[in-house]
Amino acid sequence: MFLTFDVDQDFSIGADDYYNKSKPIFKGMQEGMPRIMEKLQGTPFSVFLRADYQIQQLYGRYAYVAEKHEDVIDDIKRTGGEINWHIHTYERMGAEWGQIIDENKLVERFEEDYENVRMLENIDANVVRVGECVMNNLLMGKMTQLGVKLDSSALPGRRRFDEAKTFDWSRTTNQMYNPSKTDYQVTDNIHFDLLEVPMTTVQMKASYDEKPIQRYFNMAFHTDILFQEMDNYIANNQYLVTITHPYEILNEGSHSLIGYSIDTFAKNLSELVQRIQLAGKRPIFKRIGDLAYENNFAKLFSK
Repeated sequence: MFLTFDVDQDFSIGADDYYNKSKPIFKGMQEGMPRIMEKLQGTPFSVFLRADYQIQQLYGRYAYVAEKHEDVIDDIKRTGGEINWHIHTYERMGAEWGQIIDENKLVERFEEDYENVRMLENIDANVVRVGECVMNNLLMGKMTQLGVKLDSSALPGRRRFDEAKTFDWSRTTNQMYNPSKTDYQVTDNIHFDLLEVPMTTVQMKASYDEKPIQRYFNMAFHTDILFQEMDNYIANNQYLVTITHPYEILNEGSHSLIGYSIDTFAKNLSELVQRIQLAGKRPIFKRIGDLAYENNFAKLFSK
């Protein structure tokens, strides 16, 4: 099992700018991550930390989030965690910030950010998760060219093209793979030497859904929703990649899907371990970055 945590800007429940794209703050990093680490009790985990053009523009340096929370960074490394790179490819749109849509501009922004972030002491820029699941063939090729070893941006079975998000992983499964050079969503014999490790998605139905949809396995979701189809997944798969945003465990609001409680996180972790054991399997926790430097991908897939 790979427990991953995206240090994104905190969302604002009930606000017009729900995603806080234009004024990112990181209370989740300062208050949420320490509470999560306390519950993990030394269990290996992975953090994807924001460092990108927007952070540099708003706060004056790419390393702002890491430097602002040096005590949390030290605790992450001390308690069995690792720190990888989380990039949002935003650009200014008047007074606001929004996702870059043009593929060539997107690639240029990624390369610029990579060259800056790879120089930072506390972030492994070669293990990356692109915010809002953004990806295309050009970007996957550029990532490989720059030396990225592992990407974990895939959201299997999902696609969106609307005002809020633009991405397509509709043909991708929950299995790790080397992306095809002609179609980043699948693999073939002509592929990039980069490992795609999708965030695990499972069928879930919240109260406001008309029917179940694929959602990533977020340890902050309400337990009754999170485990609706999980027994079937456990029975038919050998690994799981979870994703949680640290602000989602803070008591900052009420939501039909997200628990906003550290107790919910702890309950889900215990429930997950118990269900794996009941299925006759042994839960093993690892850091996702450990996969990045596996020399033989075929050997990795055969495990």
